[in-house]
Amino acid sequence: MASYRDLFSSTIQSLGDKIRDVSDRSGVKELYDRGAERAKSYAQAAKLSMAIRSANEELNKTYAALGKLFFEQNANAPDACYAGLFAQAQEILTRRQEKEAELRALREDLETAQAGDVLDAEIVDFEQIVQATEADGCGEQ
Repeated sequence: MASYRDLFSSTIQSLGDKIRDVSDRSGVKELYDRGAERAKSYAQAAKLSMAIRSANEELNKTYAALGKLFFEQNANAPDACYAGLFAQAQEILTRRQEKEAELRALREDLETAQAGDVLDAEIVDFEQIVQATEADGCGEQ
């Protein structure tokens, strides 16, 4: 008489064989292989896209350095075809310098201002308002 262990083992093995047979016949392996190949293709496409994006960023940095060098060397006497772009760049540089001066002045004002006491008073008043509002909400007076 066969033991339950042997019977169970043979049933599991038989079930496994049947599953393998069905999967081989139904093309599950082929479907898996096609899916795996497609996943590899998508991964390769992503890698290539990232490499292209990286190359474009590097190229843009190179163009920027080249343009900056060209601008600096020809700022005083640009060719006629570049005059509009040079004027635009000069206008942007002027606006940037104005903003930098404004920022420096603001930072100097902040460093020299004695606003600490006023801010502390505002914080205390805010905390008192919160406490009073909470007390009103709880019905306390």
